[in-house]
Amino acid sequence: MAAHPELSVVDPHHHFFDPVRLPAVYKTVSAIGLKTPYLPDDHARDFSDGPAIKASVHVEVIPDEWLQEVQFVLGLESPTIQAIVAHANLSHENVAERLSELAAASPKVRGIRCITNWDGPVGEGESPIASRATWPRVERDYSEDPAFAAGLSLLPSLGLSFDLQCN
Repeated sequence: MAAHPELSVVDPHHHFFDPVRLPAVYKTVSAIGLKTPYLPDDHARDFSDGPAIKASVHVEVIPDEWLQEVQFVLGLESPTIQAIVAHANLSHENVAERLSELAAASPKVRGIRCITNWDGPVGEGESPIASRATWPRVERDYSEDPAFAAGLSLLPSLGLSFDLQCN
């Protein structure tokens, strides 16, 4: 792509993560083979031959520690990050408290993504994360989970959107 310094774009979906410095936050990511950090300098390099990035949205990277991922991204001090779509398991037993913590972390936290790729029960020898074409695959059908529906209903009162990723 030829450089176009007169153009600028918004990158609406990227992922920053560092499983090396934050192994507890990114256990799941490391387990599926993503072990190399991706940071703002990498993002800038990937766009160095194209239009300038004027703003961007970090989307969660299946973190095992939801709030710690948000704090990590905020700590990157990247001038382009204008919004964060955080992770939350909406059927978690303490989801109301956890969502409140995420919303209070920063005005940049604008939404929640909870991956809902259901493809039937996990078979013998399969992994819910890495098996079949529905990666990453969840362990149960959230559409039939009343706790998930209850967690989802909390988002509007916190000013948070819901990003749906499903098959």
